[in-house]
Amino acid sequence: MALMVNKIDFFVTADQNLMYQINLRHALIPVFVLRAKSNRYDDLKPLIPLVVRKIDSLQFNKVNIVSES
Repeated sequence: MALMVNKIDFFVTADQNLMYQINLRHALIPVFVLRAKSNRYDDLKPLIPLVVRKIDSLQFNKVNIVSES
């Protein structure tokens, strides 16, 4: 029997209500929330480079909002 464990460095979501749904105060990984006009891929895609740039300044225990404005 083999056990596979995956490492997760951060979590990215477009769910802007996440911070109200679960307590992230004790989160073990940083959380990025993408804020765009809609959840369509074409609207979210420009935010991905912004997430990559923010990876070096990850903040635990808080939601890292990513938006174009």
